[in-house]
Amino acid sequence: TAIEGVKIGTATGTIEVTGHFGPWQKGDPGATPLDGTYTFAADLATIKGLEGHLDATGQMGGMLEVITTRGETATKSFRIPRLRAGSLPLATKYEALVDGTKGDVELTRVEIGLGRSTLHARGVVAGTKGVSGKRVTLRVTSDALDLAELLTFVTSTTPPAARGTLALGTAFDLLRSEADVLDR
Repeated sequence: TAIEGVKIGTATGTIEVTGHFGPWQKGDPGATPLDGTYTFAADLATIKGLEGHLDATGQMGGMLEVITTRGETATKSFRIPRLRAGSLPLATKYEALVDGTKGDVELTRVEIGLGRSTLHARGVVAGTKGVSGKRVTLRVTSDALDLAELLTFVTSTTPPAARGTLALGTAFDLLRSEADVLDR
């Protein structure tokens, strides 16, 4: 089944799913079983402040209320246009738990490749009572960020002002808003 124009978070794209759904659990819809594979293609420019085309593939299984999923994403030229800097390839391998009744996601393990750098993340994409949309909160770490490459991603200065390897431990909190990602 292909579903076009679907909105995941704030990225608009197309999901194609093959698998099984049901039988429907009338007394407890969240207990309805499902399994399958999926692809997701999204234009990240539908999120104000980002640029790139994301392609994802994955597998899922469980019940509608607790779907276990794992997969990979690839974005060949990920960019933040307002910085007027370069782009980097962005790739992830992830494992997550999805509440299909609410659309909330717990990212239990995310391995991120940003150019030559490797980062690790855990967190949630979840709704807040009384607020439209989802909030993204992540803990991000890295033992090996390529400083020169990172500087070419966030500044237009060439050659990069510094070289080396950075260790990173940070929290990321992106509030739901229609504002530019950098303003949030």
